[in-house]
Amino acid sequence: MSVPIRGRSLSLDGPISRDQQVELARNSLWLSNAPVGSWHGVEVDIYGRVVRLNLSANNLHGTLPSELGNLNKPQILRLSDNRLSGAIPATLGDATALEEVEVSGNELSGLGPRP
Repeated sequence: MSVPIRGRSLSLDGPISRDQQVELARNSLWLSNAPVGSWHGVEVDIYGRVVRLNLSANNLHGTLPSELGNLNKPQILRLSDNRLSGAIPATLGDATALEEVEVSGNELSGLGPRP
C-alpha cells in the first residue's frame, strides 16, 4: 500500500489487497483525492502537515518502510493490532518530533530507534 504524504510516498510491502481497499474505503477517504486531514486516522496541523497517524486495527500487513523516518512532524504514530511484520526500522529515530510510537499486536522485531 502506498500513501502519499506531502510529496512523499510511504508504502507497505506488497500490493494493497482487496480486503484492505474495502476496509480503507469503508471507514476513510484514503483512496480519494480528499485532503489528507480528512483521511481516516490522520490528523494534520494548520499547514496540512501530518502530526498524528493512528492506523491501529486496520488490517494492514507488510513491513514498516524506512521512509517513516522522513516524516518530521508526526508526534504520534499508532499502528498497533495490525498484521505488520519484519524489523522496526532504525530510521524511525530520525523522526525527531515523535513522542509516542505504538506498534504492539503485530509481528515486528528489533528494538527500533535508540533514544
